[in-house]
Amino acid sequence: MRLRKMKMAGFKSFVDPTTLTFPSEMVGIVGPNGCGKSNIVDAIRWVMGASSKNIRGDTLEDVIFKGSSNRKPVGQASIELVFDNSEGKAGGQYASYSEIAVRRQVARDGQSKYYLNGSPCRRRDVADIFLGTGLGPRSYAIIEQGTISRLIDAKPEEMRTHLEEAAGISKYKERRRETENRIRHTRENLDRLHDLIEEVDKQITKLKRQAAAAERYKVLKAEQRRAQAELIVLRLHAMAEQASQQQQLVDTQDTQLEQTIAELRATEADLESTRQQHAQANETMTTVQGEYYQIGADISRLEQAIQHANETKQRHQQERDQIERNLASLQQDLTQQEQAQRQFDQQIDTMQTDLAAISAECEQMGEAVLSAEQAEKLWRQAWDDLIEESNEPSHQVEMHNQKIEFVDQEIARLQEREMRYQAEHAELMQNETKVDLHALEQHVTGHEKMMHECQLALDHMQLSITDARVKIDTHAQQLDAAKAQQQQAQSSLTTLQALQDAALQGEGQELQQWLSDNQYTQLQRLADHISVESGWERAAEMVLEGFLDALCTDDIENAAKQLKQLAKGSVTFFQKHSSQDGRTAPGTLAAKIKTDLAIVTQLQQILLANDVADALSMRQQLQPGQSVITADGVWFGQYWVRYSNAASASEGVLSRKAEIVDLTAQLARMETDIERFNNTHRQALAELTDLESARDEAQQTYNTVFQDHAEQQAELARTKTGLEHWQQRDTQLRTFIEEAKKQCADYQQQKAQALLRRDSAQTNLTSLQARKQTLLADKQDVVSEFDAKKQQASQLQERRHALQLEIETCRTRAATSVSIASRLQIQHGELQQRIEDLTKLIDESAQPIAVHTESLQQSLEQRLHVEAQLLASRKQVETIEAHIRSKDEQRLAADNKINEQRERLNQQRMKLQELTVRMQTLQEQLDQYEWSLQVLIDAMPEQASASDWQQKVTHTEDKIKRLGSINLAAIDEFKEQSERKEYLAAQDADLIKALETLETAIRKIDRETKERFKETFDLVNSHIQRMYPRLFPGGKAYLEMSGDDLLTAGVVIMARPPGKRVSSIQLLSGGEKALTAAALVLAIFELNPAPFCLLDEVDAPLDDANVGRFCDLLKDMSQHVQFIFITHNKSSMAYADHMLGVTMNEPGVSRLVSVDIDAAAELAGVNQA
Repeated sequence: MRLRKMKMAGFKSFVDPTTLTFPSEMVGIVGPNGCGKSNIVDAIRWVMGASSKNIRGDTLEDVIFKGSSNRKPVGQASIELVFDNSEGKAGGQYASYSEIAVRRQVARDGQSKYYLNGSPCRRRDVADIFLGTGLGPRSYAIIEQGTISRLIDAKPEEMRTHLEEAAGISKYKERRRETENRIRHTRENLDRLHDLIEEVDKQITKLKRQAAAAERYKVLKAEQRRAQAELIVLRLHAMAEQASQQQQLVDTQDTQLEQTIAELRATEADLESTRQQHAQANETMTTVQGEYYQIGADISRLEQAIQHANETKQRHQQERDQIERNLASLQQDLTQQEQAQRQFDQQIDTMQTDLAAISAECEQMGEAVLSAEQAEKLWRQAWDDLIEESNEPSHQVEMHNQKIEFVDQEIARLQEREMRYQAEHAELMQNETKVDLHALEQHVTGHEKMMHECQLALDHMQLSITDARVKIDTHAQQLDAAKAQQQQAQSSLTTLQALQDAALQGEGQELQQWLSDNQYTQLQRLADHISVESGWERAAEMVLEGFLDALCTDDIENAAKQLKQLAKGSVTFFQKHSSQDGRTAPGTLAAKIKTDLAIVTQLQQILLANDVADALSMRQQLQPGQSVITADGVWFGQYWVRYSNAASASEGVLSRKAEIVDLTAQLARMETDIERFNNTHRQALAELTDLESARDEAQQTYNTVFQDHAEQQAELARTKTGLEHWQQRDTQLRTFIEEAKKQCADYQQQKAQALLRRDSAQTNLTSLQARKQTLLADKQDVVSEFDAKKQQASQLQERRHALQLEIETCRTRAATSVSIASRLQIQHGELQQRIEDLTKLIDESAQPIAVHTESLQQSLEQRLHVEAQLLASRKQVETIEAHIRSKDEQRLAADNKINEQRERLNQQRMKLQELTVRMQTLQEQLDQYEWSLQVLIDAMPEQASASDWQQKVTHTEDKIKRLGSINLAAIDEFKEQSERKEYLAAQDADLIKALETLETAIRKIDRETKERFKETFDLVNSHIQRMYPRLFPGGKAYLEMSGDDLLTAGVVIMARPPGKRVSSIQLLSGGEKALTAAALVLAIFELNPAPFCLLDEVDAPLDDANVGRFCDLLKDMSQHVQFIFITHNKSSMAYADHMLGVTMNEPGVSRLVSVDIDAAAELAGVNQA
């Protein structure tokens, strides 16, 4: 891959769209300071994914052009890098592309977008393409100002990252990080899976018991459904007979309706005939009316024509009068133009005579000006010779003065430098005495102990947090189970309440409206005021059947008065007051029923029997008004017996009420339990929050101690390094002071010699000044004479030119006057012709007016005749409309009669429809049982009755009730949970296998990482050992590892320039550090060449000799690496094949100038030839 070009727009100082091409392997970028060269480096790093802080900015908006004195800010910035991938070195899906374009765009709203070959992508996609290539936002391929020092001062761990990037280990580290995340997620999933398996085992045990009960329930339910379906068939047969009778009544009323409709159709036919006559009369009236309107239009047209003719005649007369006045004025203008022509001819003759005299004077003055000009040239030649002769001594004086001033400055600078060195030497001596190295080492040891104690506290808190989370999970499970039970009980309660409401409030719509209008809907029912002993519900329902839904009121008299307003339906009211004594007779039904109503008196007349036989024996001893009843609801009187097994609205009301009371109590207890579980759960959550807060505080304390420890270690290392640096600096300062004193003495000797030479040159300059004064005195006379002659000649020329202009002006005016006179003659003829035409038109317009007046009179007479016809037509139309209104009234009467008959028919049909709907409802209920009607009829005996089948259904329902609450979903849930357990077991095995695979992958990645890093380290080490002597002949450099573990060991560079024995690389000079870092980078490039290498003023600290060696090495490596370097050094520029110049002619705006060095050199050779 090679960088072909870069497109910039709106980025920092590059506001205009700019394209930088990189056609060769050695491209130099030059330009003055502050023109925007480093913005090119920032642009490349930014498009690679660097943040704004890494490219000299604070926010994303800092990379967008902010405007200048002449430019407005722009809304977005865009950078695009185009790479040549013809060799297919890019990895992944882009290997097949011959060209790869990476673009990043940002707007002022802060949205940053990335594009690959024009398609939107993520920042990670851009980073993945360049993984292992040496490119990236902080890669070793981009070395800018300050990077050299950071590279040399980098810690061993930071230095290792550059070797990892060169070895392509960054890919392995990314894969290892992803694999570790997967292992962590897999273990978490495995723990959750084990918890799920344990929970599923508990559910399966419970569901197995529930499934057996559900199977028994399904068998009984099937029997109940069959009995209910047969009961529906019996009811359906009875309704079919009622529907047949209702259909006959509907057919009779339908026939009567058809007869009335026939009468209506006859009336409508007569009405339609009359309307046709009305239409014909309207057409006749419309024709006459159209003729009347047409005559009116003709009259209006003739009146307008007469008026137009009169107006035209008057307009022509006015135009003729105006033209006659214009003709007289035109004749006066023509006379004036002829007089002006004669005056212009006289003026031209006079001015030509004056022009000839002035021309002669101008020729004489021109000769005098030439003579004065010659004298002025001779004086100027003498003055130039004198100035040239005096320049040399003046230059000598100025040069010696500058040298003396320079020597004085150097002496002062050397003296000031000597003083500064002396002060620095004294400060170094004081600093050495202030450093307490032993105290710093004790501080570091104390922080290490504190870190260990904080870590132990953190581990203990983490164990407590884990225990708290386990408790929270347990409480949550208990809470979920309680809520599930509450939901199931609530669902049962809602179903029972709906059945109870339907049984007690099953009134029709009209009765409901009546109750609402009289505010009786809020009254309680009788069933709400009684409580029956368990087992005697059926007996109470038998006795109170028809009264259980009775409304209890305090004012039964008022309720009786309101009954007259009830049009349809039945209602029962019961007086609300307590029984008289509150005592009940034992052995009566009143003893089994608890209530505060007066119904107890009637219930005391009903005795209790254990069974039917007991009741029959008691029947013979009953007193008048007494009766006896069994718990099953068989009710005996002295001469009667009553029993009902058919489904009724009040069936099960009292037993359902008991169940509702029990469920309500259960729900209250469940609510208490749930509240208790919630409180426990919240307490556990609060404890967990407190523990996590304590852990965070402990972690913060640990981080603070760790940071202090790191700062103390860094301070200790800086102190040790500072002591070594101070010792070396002290030796250097002593040498510098001696050299400064020696240089100061040399400058004093040079100053004395310069003073002697300056005095000699000053003497020669004084003699030449006298000659200069003499020439200056002669200059005034010569120059004044020349200026006077020149001014007189200029005045004569101006007078001659003014006369020439006046002559030309008069000639032009004369020609203009002739042209105007000719044009006036033409206009005079045209106006005469127009007067004759207007006179003719006025005479011709008189004849049409008479013709139009005669036609107007005829049209007025014809309109009177047509108006009479129109009145007759209107009278005929009004007569026909009166007849239509009469027929329409007959039709409306017939319509009303039909509507009344149709309303009665609809009522009968509604009754029939009601029966049909009820039959359809029964049929739909039957369809839900999945049995056909004919099969059920064939299976039932001919003597089957609805009451027998109702008893059969009730018996089956009792069996179902005795089963208790049934979980019908238990069968499917049992099966589902069993399958789920098998699935979870398979998942458990898969996760264990996946965990083993991931751990194997980690070991493989570590092994490959060690191998590649060791191989890369050895290769880079050999390359730097070979390259360093080329930059420092006789020098030596090599790499060392700071540890034994190849996965974490840092890398240290050791360098020894020729003739020096340094113990630390920090002791090297700026140039030596720069070349050492360059050797390391180039050694890495030798191993893994990046697509390009960008160097930003790396040669700044180097002298000419080192620049030459450095550039020679770059030239050799440019065979397989593309170098782009920013420089101010002319020697470095000479090595570039292509130069890019950055300028800033407009403040704040960078522009680009491109030069091909080879082409320029070839062009220069051709020009020299």
